[in-house]
Amino acid sequence: MKYKSMKAGQTYVLRNGLIRRLDRIEEENNKQWALYTPIGKGGSFGAPKRCSLETFAGLAMAKAVST
Repeated sequence: MKYKSMKAGQTYVLRNGLIRRLDRIEEENNKQWALYTPIGKGGSFGAPKRCSLETFAGLAMAKAVST
């Protein structure tokens, strides 16, 4: 996905099938960071983590849709 189209508060599905909720996007030293929360298969939430927004966008396939 394009990182410019990503929004905080949305849930995304990664290429490997994992689900991540993008909590917020921060800018520090001219670099954007994605702060996200992993979501397990049972719906449990993991500890918040951080990676570069470009990396997060490169792994994300699509927005998750609840049914």
